[in-house]
Amino acid sequence: MRFRAALRTVVAKEAKAYGFTIVVWSTGAFLLVERGKPTAPAILVFVGALLLVQGMSIFLAYGSPLRVWHDPSRPEYVWSAFHAGPIAAGVLLAWLLSSQVSGMWAYFLAPFVAALAYQLLLGLESLLLSAEDSASRSDSSL
Repeated sequence: MRFRAALRTVVAKEAKAYGFTIVVWSTGAFLLVERGKPTAPAILVFVGALLLVQGMSIFLAYGSPLRVWHDPSRPEYVWSAFHAGPIAAGVLLAWLLSSQVSGMWAYFLAPFVAALAYQLLLGLESLLLSAEDSASRSDSSL
């Protein structure tokens, strides 16, 4: 049972980040396949688009860069750690944009749209799979 508790901790800590990693990696891979080896400026545009999305997500979530960060953990059903919908949407948008948009715009729009879709859908998933009503239940049956 101690291993299971340790595994729960690990899964809970990395659950949100693994989906973001899949979306970012897939976007880069699609751009490599569709657009070839990127130039240094293209890589900087790619990174800039991801930073912009993260900044926008923080602003949407907190409203101001001067807010104080508090761990906003809320109970969610464990199924929310899978992220199938947000990942699928981000990866499909990355594929579409990397194949349809050319030049530097591809290196900006593909990661921007894919990561933004992932973040927004992840927020929706968290809302829909909230377990706040059942938080008082114990998981001793596991």
